[in-house]
Amino acid sequence: MKPWIIIFLWISVLTFNAIYKFLPLRLQNVSWVRIIAVLVALLILAQGVHELIHDHNSKIFADITREGKITKSKNFRWQIFKETKDGETIYMINDLYADVSQITVVTKSPGQKNSLYNAVGGVAIKFHVPETEIGDFEILVKNSL
Repeated sequence: MKPWIIIFLWISVLTFNAIYKFLPLRLQNVSWVRIIAVLVALLILAQGVHELIHDHNSKIFADITREGKITKSKNFRWQIFKETKDGETIYMINDLYADVSQITVVTKSPGQKNSLYNAVGGVAIKFHVPETEIGDFEILVKNSL
């Protein structure tokens, strides 16, 4: 449903609730006016629940161990490869060709600096700490892919 339709429906429900007590008694007793207001509110509620369920079902994430193994994932269809280059550990998300602003890395322990960049084989995550200090981390991908 378009956002302007939801805004219009909210405005109509709020306006009805604001002026309901000021309506003549004859219009307050008309049941179809109250039924329409309740139906509009239920329609807005159903749309919100639908969006929440859709966002939950289309979430893309993967929990990654220090060794580069995927322990838990949802809708994450790419493989992870780990390599060490110049003393820095790089995790490659193979065949994920996306803007790095669409990918977030959440580390389980604080102080682990990392950077994301596009590489030839996909998106690379480079950690700027020794390999022994790297803990488990989570990769989140925005739904627009």
